[in-house]
Amino acid sequence: MNRKQRRRAGRETRRRGGAAPGAATPASADPRIARVQAFGASGRYADAIDLCDAILSDSPDDPDALHLRGLALAQCGRPEEGLEGLRRAVTLQPRNPLYLNHLGVVLSGIGNLEAALEAYQAAVAIAPDIADIRNNLGHALAKLDRTAEAVEAYKRTIADAPRHIAALHGLGSGLQALGRIDEALDVFRRALAADPRRADSHYNIATLLQAAGRFDESEAAYNKAIALKPDYADALNNLGTLHEARGRWTEAVDTYGRAVDARPDYAEAWFNLGNVHDKREDFAAAIDPLCRAVALLPTGIKSLGSLITVKKRICDWDGLEALIDSYRDAIATAAAEGTLRDPQPFGALSLPMSEAEHQTIARAVARVRTKSATALQRGPAFDHARTMRGGAEEPLTIGYMSADFREHPVAHLIAGLFARHDRSRVRVHGYSLGVDDGSDYRRRIAADVDRFVDLRGISDWEAASAIHADGVDILVDLTGYTTHARTEIVALRPAPVRVNYLGYPGTMGADFVDYIIVDHTVVPETEAEFYDEALVTMPHCYQVTDDEQAIADAIPTRADCGLPETGFVFCSFNNTYKIDADSFGTWMDVLREVPDSVLWLFRSNPLCEANLRREAESRGVDSGRLVFAARKPKDRHLARHRLADLFLDTFTYNAHTTASDALWAGLPLLTVEGTTFAGRVAASLLRTVGTPEMICVDRQEFRTRAVALASDPSALGTVRERLAANRRTCPLFDTGRFARGLEAAYAEMWRRHCAGEPPRAMDVIDG
Repeated sequence: MNRKQRRRAGRETRRRGGAAPGAATPASADPRIARVQAFGASGRYADAIDLCDAILSDSPDDPDALHLRGLALAQCGRPEEGLEGLRRAVTLQPRNPLYLNHLGVVLSGIGNLEAALEAYQAAVAIAPDIADIRNNLGHALAKLDRTAEAVEAYKRTIADAPRHIAALHGLGSGLQALGRIDEALDVFRRALAADPRRADSHYNIATLLQAAGRFDESEAAYNKAIALKPDYADALNNLGTLHEARGRWTEAVDTYGRAVDARPDYAEAWFNLGNVHDKREDFAAAIDPLCRAVALLPTGIKSLGSLITVKKRICDWDGLEALIDSYRDAIATAAAEGTLRDPQPFGALSLPMSEAEHQTIARAVARVRTKSATALQRGPAFDHARTMRGGAEEPLTIGYMSADFREHPVAHLIAGLFARHDRSRVRVHGYSLGVDDGSDYRRRIAADVDRFVDLRGISDWEAASAIHADGVDILVDLTGYTTHARTEIVALRPAPVRVNYLGYPGTMGADFVDYIIVDHTVVPETEAEFYDEALVTMPHCYQVTDDEQAIADAIPTRADCGLPETGFVFCSFNNTYKIDADSFGTWMDVLREVPDSVLWLFRSNPLCEANLRREAESRGVDSGRLVFAARKPKDRHLARHRLADLFLDTFTYNAHTTASDALWAGLPLLTVEGTTFAGRVAASLLRTVGTPEMICVDRQEFRTRAVALASDPSALGTVRERLAANRRTCPLFDTGRFARGLEAAYAEMWRRHCAGEPPRAMDVIDG
């Protein structure tokens, strides 16, 4: 047991067992026991231990001295030593409920919950009316996830002691875990009525209301708790998460700051502080809090994941490999121990991890989302009809749900689909989880669907209820585990069939998602075991594209874009988190072998630009050969692709929408076919557009081929000509053809549902 675990065990003893050496015990023949109790009551545990030793030297089997010494040792952070004496005391007086109770307390403090439960059960059998012992029994059951039994134990405690605050809090938490929200809220309010000055009662009410999406009431309750206890770090931290959920970034930063001031070793609050800076794209401010969180909890998966993500966003690769190794080890350990809770799955997709590891992460997230959804449920589970339809008389209702119906890569890809759906086969609903940014994409999507619903501002249960009330047959989640996801809506199963598509390139690891739309390249049959959804394999590329996407007629000059007037232009307009040291190192190898060439990158943030220039210099490349492109409207961005000669892909996480953009604009793209969904998307696009020779087997071939193409204008011109010829004929840029394939897949999903068949893999026939 390490020092932190010993401290926790001591706190557990004091919290659940009282001031042990001062606790009431059976009358002892030795008058010194009273002094031991006095030492314990005043926190003089070392003196209590010394006096117990003196008593035991005279009477080795004095049960009171053994009992009190064991508790004093536990409170000093030496629980294993204390257990020996406690067990001897129980052996000498096996029907003493106090001894059994305190044995359970110390066992619970060191995490031996099953043994603690046995001790509490024995104590309750002897003294069923002692409220504190039955409350401890409920606590052990709750820790063991035997929630229903814990609730009954707490109820028995409260029946004997109606104002037992700890039991009321335990009962409320248990009812909340069972999804009995209104009952839980009533119990927490009973605790508050019993003692209105208890800050933790206000806190418990606040957390319940926050989980239920009742943010105004939750905020008021947190503020009451903090008013009673200004240094209440847990309340400050949770209030920060509430501010963050409402987009109040400044208030969140301030509140997390107060939480870490109140408790400087509060790893979760440091993590939250760093994370909110990351969301604000203040990456410089995010680094220190995340480093503090990792230092406090070196195996903390969320903190490691966020620190890795921020460093990747700014292309700071110093120490990154070691952090990634720690992250993978922490996930493997937690998964083996059954303690993996809620890692960050999207960030992991850009790390050198296997499909099996991604599945492990996704399954852990799915378990958490399922539990959260259960707590949110305010009524019976949704009923789902099994009525065959999907033709001219009654088309299927398809609900597309996304946080990204806005200026976003997902919208760039899917915006053209909705108008192309055959209304004799499907009705199309759009359910928006994200902000209305006023963009053309938002307006176009809202106009092209048959019904557009903004789900912001309502709880997940209310959102799921609205989807169900609309009669959605198939709900297509376009967000998955990406930013602003509200996966609990899907977990509530508001539609009979649920589909994972487009936004998250991987399995969601969930039993509440039936299908995932893929193709034979991104998910070959050999990888099917790593997907918990049934695979719906499209005949060409899984990725929809918009064949009406405009490209500006006016092409900027090289000077307009900061490019040299002559020389070969490589480009990679990927997000910076996809650029890793291996990809960049390979690109620099290419630049060194192609004189006067430049690399044109997307401008993200000043830290990233400075880091990449430094990395170039360290690899023997003049940093002036890196050119950074500012944001432009999409049509103008596509037009400037014509100034580039060759798109160089990233390896672990390919260009996705960015690759489609390059190919649509006629720019040849070179990639390496990777080992995960995210690393095989560009290969899928290249096969579908008719340029499979641009797919390399490894980085060495990539380097050789990039240099060869830059040195052979004729060979590169041939690729360009084929792209131009295929642009209007290949399946990749035929949105109507893609829509027909999706509709066929939806029809088969619905047929299986109506027949009572389970989801299973299907190959969609090109029609």
